[in-house]
Amino acid sequence: MTTPPPGAPSPAAPPRTRHPDPHPHDQYRWTPAKALAFLDDLARHGNVARAARSVGMTRQSAYRLRDRSLTMAQAWPRALAAGMERAALVPSRAETRQAATRRRQADARWFAQGLPWLQGDDTARQGDRIPSRGDAALRQSDASGRNSDSHGAQGVSV
Repeated sequence: MTTPPPGAPSPAAPPRTRHPDPHPHDQYRWTPAKALAFLDDLARHGNVARAARSVGMTRQSAYRLRDRSLTMAQAWPRALAAGMERAALVPSRAETRQAATRRRQADARWFAQGLPWLQGDDTARQGDRIPSRGDAALRQSDASGRNSDSHGAQGVSV
């Protein structure tokens, strides 16, 4: 086997070709479709970083596009204002959690108040009022006579 002279192409080596671009043009550049999708997301959420991520771009590149495009510079403030206005109407995550906690607490109170009726305790019904813990204590003190004042008058039960 003979070796080819230095600098001569190897017979087994494929011809050199240009490698394809790892990033097609529309993936790393702003296109009109991307700009419209960005403005749409910006108008829905009012968040520049989120809108840029939704079209596969960065927040910094979105600001650069705004600086060099008159159309984008004109549409950006209107889209951002619409998004901020819409975002103000949507409750935050903390507000949603607080509302859910209040609802669970109200449900628990409602269930606890209805529990005597659910268990069939008819003695608990007194004028369609749910008895409190203090009612039982008042009944016991009235029965034993401890709820009287110093003059011998009987106390009024509630």
